[in-house]
Amino acid sequence: MKGLFKTMNLFDSIQDTAFDVVTTTFGVLAKWIPKGGGEEKTAKVLYKDPTESQQIGNTDYDAPGYTMEYKKGDFEGLKERADDGILDTVSIEQRDGSFISFLIQNVKLKYDGRTMVAILHMK
Repeated sequence: MKGLFKTMNLFDSIQDTAFDVVTTTFGVLAKWIPKGGGEEKTAKVLYKDPTESQQIGNTDYDAPGYTMEYKKGDFEGLKERADDGILDTVSIEQRDGSFISFLIQNVKLKYDGRTMVAILHMK
């Protein structure tokens, strides 16, 4: 037996460090209070606020493109609540210091198994 503590492999350690550097540099503060009550949770997230339409062929398509990415472990329980159909609200800090609120439509786990992507709908 190698010990009682689980050690992180090199890739996971590099991934955590890279995610932390990116969110520290480019991330914004997000706040979530579970609907129906609970403690406010905050985390730095990567927020995507698209300003251009997507195109399918020669036709513009306005896909719901507001998303936030966060590290698994932040906002613990949010994915499960979204999976259960609970429409929680998250508030994301804007460049001017104000906050804008969104409904959480869906939360997906990215291919790496450690990054969460929340699909947002403007309130």
